[in-house]
Amino acid sequence: MKFINSLHIASLIGLFSIALLAQNTCFAREKDTTIRFKSGQSSAILNDQVKGYNKTYVFNAKAGQNLALSLVPRGGDKGQLAFTLYAYCGEEYGQLIADMKVQWQGQLTCNGKHSIDVNPSEDAMKNNYQLNYQLKIAIE
Repeated sequence: MKFINSLHIASLIGLFSIALLAQNTCFAREKDTTIRFKSGQSSAILNDQVKGYNKTYVFNAKAGQNLALSLVPRGGDKGQLAFTLYAYCGEEYGQLIADMKVQWQGQLTCNGKHSIDVNPSEDAMKNNYQLNYQLKIAIE
């Protein structure tokens, strides 16, 4: 009986640890940044930084529009950053368009929300490096 109780307690501790890890991961993520173009503009240059976890930008676009993205690391951060692009097409979860790129150009296939995740390398995340970059976005 003591063996069963020990297993039960160990299972509860394990579940509690997993819950804490998931909670900490959620809190580590910063709020998404909405990209808004200046009046009459269809492009933007964002100078930003990421530390630890990825940074997410969201924007709205229409099917058939052409999108060009470019991620330029600043300083000695070359090779430490890449982006991932998603289209939501009215769904809760995004459809992958481009994965781990520094440049991408193509035509969007649906209306609505799209997102760009700027991702630090595994080494940069592990060591909590602050990485500076310039993200260029143009929609036609």
